[in-house]
Amino acid sequence: MSQLTGAPKILLLHDGELADVAALLCELGAAITERREGPAPQDAESNWRLVLASARRALDLPTDLLRASAFRIAVLDGQSRTVCALLRRASFELVVRRPVHPVALRLLLLHTLYRGPEKRRTPRVSVGAPLHFRAGLRRHRAILAEISERGCRLLTSQRAALGQTLTLQIPAAIAGGHAFSVKGLVVRLIPAQIGTPSVLTLEFDPVPGPLRVRLRSLVSAYSVGPSALPQADATADAPLPTKPAAAPVVARPEPAAVAEPAPTEPIETPGEALAPDLETDFESDLEPEPPAPPRRLVPLCDEASRVVLAHGLCREGMRAEPSPRLARSGELTVALHLESDGPPLRVRVQVEPGEVDAGPWLRFKDLAPADGERLDRLLTGLWAVPAGDGPENALVVCEILDPPHG
Repeated sequence: MSQLTGAPKILLLHDGELADVAALLCELGAAITERREGPAPQDAESNWRLVLASARRALDLPTDLLRASAFRIAVLDGQSRTVCALLRRASFELVVRRPVHPVALRLLLLHTLYRGPEKRRTPRVSVGAPLHFRAGLRRHRAILAEISERGCRLLTSQRAALGQTLTLQIPAAIAGGHAFSVKGLVVRLIPAQIGTPSVLTLEFDPVPGPLRVRLRSLVSAYSVGPSALPQADATADAPLPTKPAAAPVVARPEPAAVAEPAPTEPIETPGEALAPDLETDFESDLEPEPPAPPRRLVPLCDEASRVVLAHGLCREGMRAEPSPRLARSGELTVALHLESDGPPLRVRVQVEPGEVDAGPWLRFKDLAPADGERLDRLLTGLWAVPAGDGPENALVVCEILDPPHG
């Protein structure tokens, strides 16, 4: 099958059990590279929008290949918290547990592949500067590879654990002359290999307004390019330079609101991404956007804009990830894809704005008793979960049924 110019690049690894997934990806116009015998050596040299693998293949993937992907999904038959935990350690953001309804799986893949540029909540920039972080009372060196207002990616020779809280110490040399600190949670970890450092992805704790302004200024300063780290200092154990020149502060223009596949880090979405928020801010950059995307991508992007991921489902409602379609308060009708067969659950919701960096709360309106009972039966058996997390954080694929605001 011919592939569309500019189509999202997907690496699919399995032993034949994901043939239905391959068919869905072809229908969505993805540029699929399918491997039945494990990855090829050259796969680590490509930038993949998505690496999708069976659980068996996912656990055997090399670290350099995982680093070359923006988002990672594993497909697992049945439920196994142990396997989910192993997949999280291997940097897979999402686990899809079979059986799953084909319509729901299609919507999830559509959401992952065609994230418009408006889906990124904050810009991510490359830095490449040395700094320190604290883990408890200990102070360690690291390289700040990337940063946004919501998190960062570090390279370090020090060991860390998923879920550990670190205090990042931003030096004055890269912070406009005034050092500051910010705390973050380790949400992704690629352990060190021989000759390579560990890669830590941190999600920052909520920060007050003044600190957010300083983070925004730092991101803006490096929007024109990474810092020039001397070759002799380009390791996580290198000493901090005394006074490198600070990058100029440059206003970053807002991206145009057009329907096109955006090169993004991220799954990073895990759920920018997805996670979480499946869509983190640290998805790897992909190939440049094509000058003239195929026309078919426009309706796909429009359809994808109707798909929203939510978590924390209960009788009262659920927490949705940010979406332009949920930017306003008001009432909407949404379809919840909760089961492996049968029709979705259609509910009316009230959109209530979330706190800073939190998505809106979708409060159920006039939920029928039979629908409430159906929810209760399904809460512990949802089919999509962030890797390593329990059923309480399972994701719900929602489809907005109302027309867009005109």
